[in-house]
Amino acid sequence: MALNSTSNNSVLGLNNSSNNPILPPVNLFRILYWSSISLVTVVTNLTLLLLILYHDKFKTCCNHFSMSLCVADILFATIYILPRWVNPYWQNWPFFCALLPSIGLFFVSIINLHQCTIHLDRCFRFVSPIKYQKLSFKNYVVIVVVAIWIISFVAAFFPIMFLGTGNFTHCVLTSRDPEMDRNYLIAVNCIVFFIPILIIVVTYFQVFLIINTRKASNSSSLSSIMVKKNLKVAKQMLVVTGTFILFWFPFCAVVFVIIFNLFRSPVIWYRVLTITQHIAFANPAISPILIVIYNRTLYD
Repeated sequence: MALNSTSNNSVLGLNNSSNNPILPPVNLFRILYWSSISLVTVVTNLTLLLLILYHDKFKTCCNHFSMSLCVADILFATIYILPRWVNPYWQNWPFFCALLPSIGLFFVSIINLHQCTIHLDRCFRFVSPIKYQKLSFKNYVVIVVVAIWIISFVAAFFPIMFLGTGNFTHCVLTSRDPEMDRNYLIAVNCIVFFIPILIIVVTYFQVFLIINTRKASNSSSLSSIMVKKNLKVAKQMLVVTGTFILFWFPFCAVVFVIIFNLFRSPVIWYRVLTITQHIAFANPAISPILIVIYNRTLYD
């Protein structure tokens, strides 16, 4: 997850506080990389968003979740990545300094919870198609999407709203209560990533178990065709969701290691964090492409 806690800001190579302008060296590779990621993220997600929005056959329940995810990805690239990772002087503005970590965690939480929701929606549609059809489409989508955005907002801005950690007068990057911040980071990482990942793994196991059961119990050619089709859909789901996990899990695992101070060398954990972060934050740029290529149910 994005490092929202100020107790771990040393991981990011930040100073303790700043009242004077900070002039860090300009890293050309960093600027080019994050600018490219932001541009690709906006283009791919905007393309998928317009594709779903202007073609009626794409307006399925799951695709409406994908639309909300596209909006979150675009905002993540423009409101967080550009000012935080492309702009080397972001610490010179106390407003950015106070809000950007929470903004990053906000959008990361939305992205993770959307990925989990899309996966569960497709699994529910596959496991219980009759019950799925009985759901009120509009109410179901609106309630889930609003809940995701509200939960993510509360989780990300909880320290600023209720603990008074935000400082809008000058850039303060240290923590008054490191233990409280550590507990907060543990809770947020579990809620918005590790628990959803566990749910995804369990439901995937259930889906493939059902497929194997149906494959063993049905001998007719029609049933065999349906089983093969379901297996193909499940594999397509696995590609998209599996890629998401592969991109994000190393970064979230490293954050957990940092929280518990298991790395002895600050240089090592900073480098590992930087590498895994570059990989994780690139996922929103690639995800829409994978949906179009592999997730054929998008066109149902």
